[in-house]
Amino acid sequence: MDDTFTVDNNRVMQFCEAIQKNNIKLNMTCLTNVHNANYKVFKEMKKAGFSIVAFGLESVDPIVLK
Repeated sequence: MDDTFTVDNNRVMQFCEAIQKNNIKLNMTCLTNVHNANYKVFKEMKKAGFSIVAFGLESVDPIVLK
């Protein structure tokens, strides 16, 4: 699972377009952060074969980290 896959939306779009252009059938999963969330990119990822996109949550609050 790639936890930095969606850091660069342009790279993600190029990757997804290449997967579709070459008719590659994959079932993929990745992690992302809410700061990188982009509806257009997610739609393209779904077309390319991403079935799960998991969001990581971060906190600096000691109570939340317990």
